[in-house]
Amino acid sequence: MHVDVLHDCRRFWGKILDSCSLASMEKFVLKSTREFDILGSEIPRVWLDYVKSDFLSENQKALMELVWQHNILDVVSLARLFLHIESLYSDPYRAVIEDSVDPLSLANRICKLGRLEEAKSLLLMIYRNNKEHDLSREIIREVQRYLAKLARKDKDLDLFSELVLSMDSEFLYGCVAKAKLFEHTFKDEKTALVWAQKAHDLACNSVNSGTIKRKDKEMAAQLSVIASLDHRIARLERKIANRKSIP
Repeated sequence: MHVDVLHDCRRFWGKILDSCSLASMEKFVLKSTREFDILGSEIPRVWLDYVKSDFLSENQKALMELVWQHNILDVVSLARLFLHIESLYSDPYRAVIEDSVDPLSLANRICKLGRLEEAKSLLLMIYRNNKEHDLSREIIREVQRYLAKLARKDKDLDLFSELVLSMDSEFLYGCVAKAKLFEHTFKDEKTALVWAQKAHDLACNSVNSGTIKRKDKEMAAQLSVIASLDHRIARLERKIANRKSIP
């Protein structure tokens, strides 16, 4: 069986680290730094020199010794990383709080292992206790979004409503969700209109300020959101006007 430990590392820490190489994982996860180590990029040249040589100089022997030591350290570090990653799956909440693991990536992995309720419980704990921990606003938003989708799928209206209403007013997804919730569930068109207009402002500001510097496909998606909000706002304004016209 082949296990790519660094693949999980990229999932769990790829958003917060510039590199998820083994050397980076040794420093960030294992809290260790190698001394007197040869750079991995130099190993191919050292090996080729060794293969081509009929007689090894003392310098070549010393370099080859460093190569063997480097490879041994690689194996040891990968084994330690494997055990550490395994412990993260055993205690997901600790993994997020103490090891700065991306909660959504971990929840997705747990779901794929068939532990659906455990994944949901993990995200709920993060959502309920987020003020106790130094988690970024971006992480909290993504946890809320993911949980809201799960709640809607489970037809848990109470949890879905709680999550949507707790989303901050600068979160585009949250503003759109609030507009839908107030219009279709609470039947409050005026409040729905307020949130739809807020969402529209956020989406337009994002485009006009150059916040979106991504692919054309993503820009098109954002423009589609704006167009959808235009229709929603117009519909809500008609509903409100019609209610006023009824004697």
